[in-house]
Amino acid sequence: MNKIKIFSLIAVFTALFVGCDKPITGNKDKVVCLKTLEGHSNLVTSVSYSPDGTKIISGSDDKTIKIWDANKGEHLQTLRGHADFVNSVAYSPDGTKIISGSDDATVKIWGEE
Repeated sequence: MNKIKIFSLIAVFTALFVGCDKPITGNKDKVVCLKTLEGHSNLVTSVSYSPDGTKIISGSDDKTIKIWDANKGEHLQTLRGHADFVNSVAYSPDGTKIISGSDDATVKIWGEE
């Protein structure tokens, strides 16, 4: 199962490449792993914080988008609808919608009805 790691004092994307057990060099502040989010069954390709910082979304080669509680690290919801790998995810500026891009050659906009 693939994991998302969240670190303090660095960009979220670094979380995809650095393990919690490995020190990060080049910063004068100590960086520690805060949480590891698990749930995708394949490579995690994209992550993004909501504008208010309360949620995280992740896109994966398992063709899903997952929504997480950023503070607790709990999985909240799985969005399904892409027929191929999800390569990118982002929140709208107001945080009410999610946009995703996929190898199925589609861009989807997700939101409440």
